[in-house]
Amino acid sequence: FESAWTTKDGSVVYISESARANRDSNGKTLYYDGTVEDITNRKRAEETLMTLSSAIEQTADTVVITDREGIIEYVNPSFEELTGYSSEETVGKTPRILKSGTRDQKYYEAMWNTILSGNVFRAEIVNKKKNGDLYYEEKTISPIFDKNKNLTHFVGTGVDITERKLADKKITMLALSLKSINEC
Repeated sequence: FESAWTTKDGSVVYISESARANRDSNGKTLYYDGTVEDITNRKRAEETLMTLSSAIEQTADTVVITDREGIIEYVNPSFEELTGYSSEETVGKTPRILKSGTRDQKYYEAMWNTILSGNVFRAEIVNKKKNGDLYYEEKTISPIFDKNKNLTHFVGTGVDITERKLADKKITMLALSLKSINEC
């Protein structure tokens, strides 16, 4: 079993204990064998992973993790809420399911060249929700490397800026209308 112990200086260490009874031929317990292992580092790493996992799950930003080829391995709840696609509908597919058709092939080639070379890609993009509605997103795609510095995955994060972009368009249209009226 695992337990937390407090040391003389008041710090907490985590211990894994294992024991077994050694018995004679009549089943009488003669003695116990066991081990005690300090698992403090492992427990702290687990706590860190739990915190990071909770942060990704609870952030308002969309999070998508793909393998090196762009196959989706994970999407967070914010992604599901924004796009209308569930995790089950996206895992195993590529982010092309969101493609709006507003960018040409050269744009995507530049994006792939950037991230495959180990650099971060940032852009405002237009994607398409499951229901067909378009949305604007400030997107950052970062490469993920293993301990040997091999590129293994990508993480894409995004902020929905649709309302801001639509408001900007309205202001632009209003300004053009006012300019047209003033010219008359």
